[in-house]
Parts: sequence; structure tokens; C-alpha cells
Amino acid sequence: KSVDLGGEFSYSSVIVLNRASADKGLNIELYPNPFNNFSTISYELPRDNYSARLSIYDVLGNELKSFELNAASGSLEVGADLMKGLYLVKIEGENEEHQVLRLIKQ
Repeated sequence: KSVDLGGEFSYSSVIVLNRASADKGLNIELYPNPFNNFSTISYELPRDNYSARLSIYDVLGNELKSFELNAASGSLEVGADLMKGLYLVKIEGENEEHQVLRLIKQ
């Protein structure tokens, strides 16, 4: 319903917004975290054929591993070859979207 300054009104057509698909972006989860032997990295991408890359960095910023992701969702097991310490897990997608999480090996 819209009302003009004279008080007259009219109704517009219905507009439907699907928030579930509009809000979906890059998402990563790490578990367990902290971990001892390995950690599972689960990821979700906005859609199939979405270009994304997942990288693991040490605290000095050195890239230790990287994975090209091509499925809309999936998981990776990492950490068996990492030493104890703090790591950063970064997922980068199209349009400069990204997310960074801390990963701790005990």
C-alpha cells in the first residue's frame, strides 16, 4: 500500500524475496578446534560452479596448503602433517568474498 501526500492510496503487486538463497555465502566450519591429530574443515559455497580456494597459513603468513573447491559443499581433513601451533584457514571466493578462521593444533 502506498499513500500520497493528498491521502489517496493504491496497492502495489506482491514481491517475494527468498532470504534463504539471498543470504547464502561462503561458510567454513572447523571441528574439532583445537585438535590433536586432525581437524575437519566443512565448507559451503553459494552455488555449484562457484570458484573458491581454501588456504592454510602459519602465523607468519606463509601459505602451507591450498585447495581449489568446486562442489557446493564438502569437507577436508587436515592437520596430520602440521606441527603444534596456531594456523589461519582462509576461504576466498568470487567478488573478493572471504572468511578467515583460526585453527589450533595442540
